[in-house]
Formats: sequence, structure tokens, C-alpha cells
Amino acid sequence: MKLFDGETNSHVTEEQLAELVMETANMLTRAIRQEMRRRRPEGLSLQQFRALGVIQHHPGASLSVIAGHLGLTNATASKLVDGLVKQELVTRVESEEDRRVLVLSTTEVGNRALQSARTAALGWLAELLAGLDKSNHATVMKAMEILHAALTRASASKNIQAE
Repeated sequence: MKLFDGETNSHVTEEQLAELVMETANMLTRAIRQEMRRRRPEGLSLQQFRALGVIQHHPGASLSVIAGHLGLTNATASKLVDGLVKQELVTRVESEEDRRVLVLSTTEVGNRALQSARTAALGWLAELLAGLDKSNHATVMKAMEILHAALTRASASKNIQAE
């Protein structure tokens, strides 16, 4: 991925800009996820940590939702969730509509574990941003505000949901 020189900004196409945004977003997402995984609670496997995040993001999720997000079979997801329940990070109850379906939610302990990892990742990102010149802080802030507004509009008009 070639980054574009400042003097050619007026000649950058929408496709080139989209490519730069996508590549940068992918790099940032990978780095944040790596930092969060590095700070996950001791004794929690990477798959369990990912499952915990999915459950927090989708309260009331079923085993099939977890399996789908993680690319697992329902049986494997069930074993994974068993471990989270034993560690008191997740609760599992039968659905009121269908007793065959288990409804999953994070516990306060599970929420704190995820928040701790998130806080560590935020600290890492703040350090990264602190290394920028102060003049670049405003530029990054403006770019993020513009992208956030555009994505919010797209989400409202196309019913895009954040993952």
C-alpha cells in the first residue's frame, strides 16, 4: 500500500482514498485487538476471550451466534461457553420462547475483564497518539469526526450495524 504524498492530495481518487482508509483501519483494528488479547485475563484462552467479547456485544446471544462469529461448531462453542460459565464470566439460561436455546450474557466479572483489556488498549493507543506532533492531533481528530459522521449517516440510511 503506497501512502500518498501531501502535494498530490488534489489528485487522489476516491478509490485511492478508500484503499488508504481501509488499510489503515485494518492495521489499527489488528493492533488494538492484539493489545486487548495481550491483556486478557490469565487463564482465559484466546477463543474464550473472543467469545466473551461477542457475548458482551450481543447480550442474549445464543450458542449459534457465538459459533457463527468464531467459526466454530455449536458443540465446540458450547464447550467454550462451559468454561466461561465455570469462571463466572458468563451466565447461561434457557430461552423463555424455546427451551432448546440457551441465552448468554456476561456477568459483572466478565464485563470487568473486558473493560480491563479495553482500558489497556486505550492506554496503548493514547501513547501512540502522544507520539504525534500536537498539530497532527487536530488533523486526526477532524478526520475521525468526518469518518464517524459519514458512517453514522450510512448506518442510518442503509441499516449498517457495527460488529
